[in-house]
Parts: sequence; C-alpha cells; structure tokens
Amino acid sequence: MIIRDIKETLKNTIEMRDVLKALNINLPGHGNKIKCFAHEEKNPSMQIYQNRVYCFTCQFSEDLFGVTSKVLNLSFPDSIKWLASQFMPGLQFDGHIDYEAIAQIKLQRAASEGLQIWRNNTYHRLCELFRATQEAKRTLKPDTIGFFVACQLEGPLDYLTDILNFGNELDWSELRQQMEASWGYPGYPELKSAKGGSRHAG
Repeated sequence: MIIRDIKETLKNTIEMRDVLKALNINLPGHGNKIKCFAHEEKNPSMQIYQNRVYCFTCQFSEDLFGVTSKVLNLSFPDSIKWLASQFMPGLQFDGHIDYEAIAQIKLQRAASEGLQIWRNNTYHRLCELFRATQEAKRTLKPDTIGFFVACQLEGPLDYLTDILNFGNELDWSELRQQMEASWGYPGYPELKSAKGGSRHAG
C-alpha cells in the first residue's frame, strides 16, 4: 500500500486526541488545552482540535502527521508509517489492509466519546447535588434528617467529583461501572434525599 493511501486512511480513522495518547502526551481530564510541546511553558496554551493542534503562544500548528513528526523527530513519511504501526496493526505494505482492525479502532473511539459524554453529564449532576448538600447544611436545623443526609453525602460527592474532574478515561470507566452496578446511579435514594431536603429548605 502506498504512503498516500495510508495517509488518507489514517485521516479518516483517527483523531488528534488518539495521536496524542499514542505519543504519551498527558491529556486533561476535561477541556482541550495542553502544554505546548513545541516550546516550554507553565500554563497550557495549545488547543486540541479534531485533526489539528494550535498553540496560542508560539503559533505552532500541525495536523496528525506534523505533530507525530515534531514529537518523535521523524520525517514526514516516517511519521505516517509510525502512525500506521499504532493504528493500523493489520496493515501490510503489499497492498492489504485489515479492515476489521480498523473497524475495531472506530468502535473504540465511539466508546471513548460516549464515556466523555457520560463523564460530563455525571460531573455536572454531582456538582449540583454537592451544592444541594451545602445549601441543606446552611438552611436546615442540625437535628433534621435532611441535614444528617447532607453531612453523610458531602465527603463522597467531593470524592466522586474529584475523580471526574482530575481522573482519566480508565478512572471514569471504573467509576461508571461501580455507580451503575452498586448504586444504581442516577437514581439511588440518598442523593435524591439530599437534593429534596435542599429544595424543601429553600
């Protein structure tokens, strides 16, 4: 298979976040800014787009292949070959491609996008519930059930939001399994009680 065809296949199969992960570049738990690898900096200024990155400080801008070439110090053709070795494991340079392997990559990317959506929705909901516990503690009397439930949930909610805010996809996946299997999220009674107590107090 010729380089041009490999390049087009990669462009239609992977995204910039996939490439950055393969290059072992630390990605944020949420958001799309990282520290620029084209210059040294303390605060992230490089924006991640679907198929490109752009640094607002040094104006470095490259696509999937340019980023790979920069980070690994490879020539352009070698960067394509490296990406093919990472994302097209069934590729044979005699003209054959393992399309099943490529389909699997696409399924994995779809699963990752679904996990991101779950993380965002869960994070915002738990933040609302955490604020509800704070409101309940502020407005309810200490001898009420609502106040007691709010105190009991404050620590766990703080812990869960930290995982969703600072964790990675593996952390989120494990948390999702735990919440769905053990707690029946999003409808387990304790969280509803805390939120209900807060509303009643208001």
